[in-house]
Amino acid sequence: MINNFSIEIPNEKATTYKVVTFIIAVINLIAFAYFLFYSSQSHLKNLIIIGFVISVLGLLLFIVKQYSSHISSFRVEIAFIICATVWLFSGTFLLGFLLLVFAVFGLITNKKPVIHFTQEGIRYPSFPEKYFKWEIVDFVILKDDILSIELKDNRLFQFSLDKNIAAAIDSAVFNNFCKMMAEVKQG
Repeated sequence: MINNFSIEIPNEKATTYKVVTFIIAVINLIAFAYFLFYSSQSHLKNLIIIGFVISVLGLLLFIVKQYSSHISSFRVEIAFIICATVWLFSGTFLLGFLLLVFAVFGLITNKKPVIHFTQEGIRYPSFPEKYFKWEIVDFVILKDDILSIELKDNRLFQFSLDKNIAAAIDSAVFNNFCKMMAEVKQG
């Protein structure tokens, strides 16, 4: 008998994050362009050029990634971290700090959300991660590519799974496992 399951659920915040990321990348590029052309501090010129080039490349690769699967491993957050470092070294601490914070939150937000079902309970991918023991779970069912988790306090979590992810799971085995865990832990 299988004693644990891991199911990837859709990331509901992904679209919003992409839009905000695009806006942040454009603002960052404009800020570097402004400092490059209007700054009177010549000793920072090379540093600002590096930041500008990384900003342009990061924005272009981010756009290409949205429309192509060729560079799926590219993470714009890495470009943001490098640009934040450039801002910090150039003495623009507020921009550097804000960009760094956004990059770190982006790395956390863009992790694939996976729910883990084990004999001990359910680990739910939130920030911070939630853990539900089987004693507080009313039922879990996977039917018609929809995963439903209802807790005894009437909280309901429902996810419409991707067809490929749902097809890879034997729903009868999964549902029996969850039913057995909820009954054993409660009874």
